[in-house]
Amino acid sequence: MASDVPGAQAGTRRDGLLAAGCASAALVASALPLILLGVNRGRAAFDALRYHLPEIRDLVTQTGGFDLSNPLTATTPGYHLAIASLARILPGFGEDAELGFRLLSLAVGVVLVASLGWWLGRRPGAARGSLLALPFALSPYVVASAAWNLPDNLAWLGVLLVLVLALRASDSPARWMLVGLVTLPLVLTRQIHLWSAAVVWTAAWFGAAEPELSSRSLLGADLRARLARLGAALAGTLPAFLAIAWFYREWGGLTPSRFQGDHQGPNLATPAFVLTQFAILGVFFAGWLWPTVRGLGRRGWAFVAAAALVGLVLAAVPETTYDTDSGRFGGWWALAKLGPEIAGRSSPALLGLAPMGGAVVAVSLLGLPVRARLVLLAALAGFLAAQSSTSNSWQRYHEPLVLMWLALGVALARGGPGSEAALSGPVARVWRWVGPILLSALLGGLGVRAVMTGGAVEPGPPSPEHWSPDDPWSGTELGADWDVGVVDGEQTRVGAP
Repeated sequence: MASDVPGAQAGTRRDGLLAAGCASAALVASALPLILLGVNRGRAAFDALRYHLPEIRDLVTQTGGFDLSNPLTATTPGYHLAIASLARILPGFGEDAELGFRLLSLAVGVVLVASLGWWLGRRPGAARGSLLALPFALSPYVVASAAWNLPDNLAWLGVLLVLVLALRASDSPARWMLVGLVTLPLVLTRQIHLWSAAVVWTAAWFGAAEPELSSRSLLGADLRARLARLGAALAGTLPAFLAIAWFYREWGGLTPSRFQGDHQGPNLATPAFVLTQFAILGVFFAGWLWPTVRGLGRRGWAFVAAAALVGLVLAAVPETTYDTDSGRFGGWWALAKLGPEIAGRSSPALLGLAPMGGAVVAVSLLGLPVRARLVLLAALAGFLAAQSSTSNSWQRYHEPLVLMWLALGVALARGGPGSEAALSGPVARVWRWVGPILLSALLGGLGVRAVMTGGAVEPGPPSPEHWSPDDPWSGTELGADWDVGVVDGEQTRVGAP
């Protein structure tokens, strides 16, 4: 079995452990005080207390099998089943053990950021690995999912596992079948991550080969072996598709019936918004990307220009104005409010930033060996397609993937990001350290602000539009006290239960 990238593994197991420890410490320092102090403010607390935690408690108290016919969450129930199963066997967990449930969610988050830190530390070393993992560990959305009972971090752990396994080259069909099986627990946690199957197929197609950018190398060389690996990968990912088909039949759609009016897509502005996030976050990784920029030849610049043009088209064709009714609000969508709208449908900010984001993606890919480039490109393309299928283009769905993708790309850059000879000038040398640290501080500050400015949340039933006739609170007068408002930059129901 070959390594991910020749010459890229500069770190040791000790480096991996140190980077994992640093990333975990950052997350724990951010999330644990919120748990121990019992803080329940903002969007994440609202979703946890009104949806996810009640669903977990219901699963804990059920006897026999689990009833998954109409859960209180829009996601597949893998996270909730995992937490409920642990609560059933661990001592001290009762129906009202909110502290214990939240500590279990923190443990999931620690495993996630420690896994990313470990993998990064094994490539460019402990210090650089810690530096690259820190923005992800301090993302408000990663911290929120660790501080409250939200399924996001368990799903991102599955995404990370698929990506790092796909990046590791192998010619064994059996291995690619096993990698494909990882998509099953992932889609059981969040069904929208079915796109990860395309990453496994792409990686299996190339096996351990380092292809050239030619039609024969990409499509036809050693066809019999490639088809064997692809067939194994397809077989491995088949259970994930069957699981989604089962839930579709059980629910009558891709979400439980109580949520089927919420996530009806598509939202074609999502690719431009994701590229906008690449533009903003990529600035802080510019010190790591600069050597690739310095080494671009004519064909490289043509690729960057083409990617920027794609970003411009993606921002110009769909509507990209700020619109809460169309799912375009929260996070960096606030930039869409700046400046006059163009033709009543386009945001000047996204028209400028999406092409920059396309250029950041292109430069990140050009710094990689071809196989890693194609695997990460397949991941981004699949992710954009999946996220565009849902009507809500929310930053919390995107930012962790963008940060993870950038960190993986930097760590796998040819020659290794720790190569002093590859750095160009003192500015790049300084910014490669200062940039991620500033980004981590910015993301941490935004997370603190979201909690401080978010409204207080008390336990209670979900929003009235998500009630079902068999709910114990259905038919009551509770709905009269609810109003539509914005919590943590996202539109939701707020009010007294």
